[in-house]
Amino acid sequence: MTRGRRRTSLWLAAALLAFAGRAAAHPGAASDVVLQIGARSVDVWLTTDPRSLRVKIEALAGLSDGGLGPFDNRAAVVGLRRMIVERTELLLDGRTLALTWVGLEDPSASEDRGVGKVVARMRASLPDDAETLTFRTTLILGSYPLIVRRADQPDEIAWLPGPASSAPIPVATAAPGSWLSSVASGVWLGFTHIVPMGLDHILFVLGLFLLTPRARPLLVQVSLFSLAHTCTLGLAALGTIAVPGGVVEPLIALSIVYIGFENLVRPGTTRWRLIVVLLFGLVHGLGFAGALARLQLPAGSLVPTLVLFNVGVELGQIAVLAAATLVVRALALRPAVFQALIARPASVAIAGAGLVWMVERVWG
Repeated sequence: MTRGRRRTSLWLAAALLAFAGRAAAHPGAASDVVLQIGARSVDVWLTTDPRSLRVKIEALAGLSDGGLGPFDNRAAVVGLRRMIVERTELLLDGRTLALTWVGLEDPSASEDRGVGKVVARMRASLPDDAETLTFRTTLILGSYPLIVRRADQPDEIAWLPGPASSAPIPVATAAPGSWLSSVASGVWLGFTHIVPMGLDHILFVLGLFLLTPRARPLLVQVSLFSLAHTCTLGLAALGTIAVPGGVVEPLIALSIVYIGFENLVRPGTTRWRLIVVLLFGLVHGLGFAGALARLQLPAGSLVPTLVLFNVGVELGQIAVLAAATLVVRALALRPAVFQALIARPASVAIAGAGLVWMVERVWG
């Protein structure tokens, strides 16, 4: 490799690693918000890690140096409840609703997402003529699911990027949509879990692509990965198997580290690589199931939603691979140059991002 190409590849690796590290600051969905809409009131349930929430609200209060003293995180969150209410905004038909503090709770021990987390509960009254709600909070910096819950209705879910406002949410129960809209909604839920919200899954799929962009070995790897995550997604969503998120999420990060590292030390697809892809596919399927676990789906709609969600996931993976293929073809680089300028620096960045995620998910 010439000195110029080596310098270019080093700069590319550094840029990708910096971007991945920044994006990895808030991997997955460490928090979520539920809007429980009733006839006369709306409840806001913000589920998050008490330590990170304490850090944010202390910083907003100008106490980031630990000025609140050495009491525990839950007590600190309750002590700063006024800040939590003020930083959570609920608009009714464009006008601000007055939120009141209800309390701080531990999520149900039966819910995996509740391990080590707390639920900050708030409530607002709704007038009889209420039409639409808009939600926003500055207490969550990364992407998170906003779940709208109504009595006797399946949950609705939308992903919000940090402090952005939600789209208007109808207060009244919407009339049943057509079967086509239901299909589109389920597929879109799975697709958006990959693009743009599933950066960890995107990096894993790109890691498969970077080993070799040739169609046949790539197709074999992606097929094994899809087969594996489809199996565990179905089994976990149906309650046949259960693995805590505290185990699954670090393993997903480990899979990204491994794939990025193996791209640097192995020349091509091997039998061992295929076994590893299959095993890590099983782990990623458990991660996909975690997204569905946030929803309260009626028993009759669980299987159809599961199938449509998985179709959306597959379409998301195809979109990632198609975009990567178009970029490589547009560059028209020889295989050796592609490996030197693109594949190796990007694999370093992928492994680095996975390492950051793994540290955060184990010790964060």
